[in-house]
Amino acid sequence: MKKLVKRLVSSSLALMMSFGGTAFAAEKQSELPLTTTGETLVIYCDLNAAQSSVYSDLSEHPVVKKMSEETGINFEFMHPPVNDDGTFFNTTIASGEWPDLYYTDRFQTTYPGGVEGAMDDGVLLNVNELVEKYAPNFLQMVEEYDEGTGYIKNGIYGDNGAIVKFGSMFLAPYVNARVHYGPVVREDWLKKYNLEAPVTLDEYTNVLRTFKENGVEVPLALCNIFSQAGFYNSNFVSSGFGVTWNDFQLVDGKVTYSMTMPSYKDLLTFMNGWASEGLIDRDSVNRTLDDCLTVFQNGKSGMTVYHNSATTTALKVGKTMDPDFEVKGLLFPRKNADDVLTLARIVYSLNSWSWQISATCKNPELAVKFVDYLHDDDTRLLTAWGTGDEETPTFTVDENGMRTFSDFMYNNDKYDFTTCRQIYTLNTFQVQYDDMMERQQYYLPQQLANWESWVTRNNDSDKIPSLVTMNVDESREYTDIMSKVNNYAEEQVYSFIFGETSLEQFDAFVEQLKNLGIERACEIKQAAYDRYMARQAK
Repeated sequence: MKKLVKRLVSSSLALMMSFGGTAFAAEKQSELPLTTTGETLVIYCDLNAAQSSVYSDLSEHPVVKKMSEETGINFEFMHPPVNDDGTFFNTTIASGEWPDLYYTDRFQTTYPGGVEGAMDDGVLLNVNELVEKYAPNFLQMVEEYDEGTGYIKNGIYGDNGAIVKFGSMFLAPYVNARVHYGPVVREDWLKKYNLEAPVTLDEYTNVLRTFKENGVEVPLALCNIFSQAGFYNSNFVSSGFGVTWNDFQLVDGKVTYSMTMPSYKDLLTFMNGWASEGLIDRDSVNRTLDDCLTVFQNGKSGMTVYHNSATTTALKVGKTMDPDFEVKGLLFPRKNADDVLTLARIVYSLNSWSWQISATCKNPELAVKFVDYLHDDDTRLLTAWGTGDEETPTFTVDENGMRTFSDFMYNNDKYDFTTCRQIYTLNTFQVQYDDMMERQQYYLPQQLANWESWVTRNNDSDKIPSLVTMNVDESREYTDIMSKVNNYAEEQVYSFIFGETSLEQFDAFVEQLKNLGIERACEIKQAAYDRYMARQAK
């Protein structure tokens, strides 16, 4: 006999999932177990570096073990190598040996035709009917967070009406005004050299020059602007010129490719000046965000860009190298101190990642039920906070039912707090962040201050919404064009920055982008954006 399972939490906790006490509209629960026959689901998803140092795969994770107990499902996993560039995904697709479930952004970002193209190719299932039958928690969340605006629904459903994002929800529109990546500086060095926190591009240059003059090896540690973190890292400087590094943007409502704009040459000229003075180094071409953090906390750099969660690690390691080590989040640089940056704010309601069910899935009904189980209120607590059991006591609950991450997490003998969260909670499967958890995650005063700095006079009004979708034919043509454009652009941009190619060649660079089809790519993107705006207007 199946039963409705009510887990750990009191009714007060189940209702109070945000720092400000905002309640869920209704309690969502799943009928458990999901199966009584010991069926197996094979899941494709990433295993991050911290997890891979502890687990051979996620079946060993305490949260996954708890999920297996509750659902009756045996889990097996297919994990790409850490920092894989997509090769593993492509190889897996080509092999025809597909998992039951994918949790990835690869179908959205790299598969020709996107999710709808994969459905047309017989790689993925159209899950609309299954979701209507077996995913009440997911559908309820969609309704709650859409709030009649159409914003969420227009991101979940593609142009042909198929669900293209099943289970990728984070926050309701515009609730999350936080920017999680941004510039940081050695605050103790600002004091040491009698410097004010920089705001304008000229002030940034002065600070970096001062660091250089005082023997700092890498004044500003940047990573590869075309990497996975390129968006965050690149807009650190480029938004001050009204462009992105390597993306499309809106100019008076028209889709434009940033690299073809005259202001892009101004950006390259500025960055070339920094490179010529040794304020940035050639190693940035291959450096990752983790590399930037290492250089920064080891005292070799005075400024970098990182995720706010890295603050705990930076302070812990940095103070072992220098007891005076302090960090400060900076406003994104701009030409004038009172300028509003229109490309520097990162506000999202839907993650680019989503669950997809392969065409070879042995039990699509069970797969849909499992993803829906992740939207159960109690499961969302489990993934966000960990098991809290005797072996991994990740949290405590006070007399009012409010949770706090435990000493096991904050003062672990082996790992810092950020690493503990990666190892003992399961943000891989989180479908919603709540403010209470985020305030626990970002508990340092420096982290709260970073949030304030990184949103000041920033917005995203010139960004193309992430929920814009192309149809199958458009996506295939667009992917073909952009693979050529990106390969060419990456090489040339770095060549301009580090002085290997004269900036007098910029017009020729733009002309070659046009030859490679960038104007057609803009047309495709414009058509998709126009359809999105039409959906929004309904």
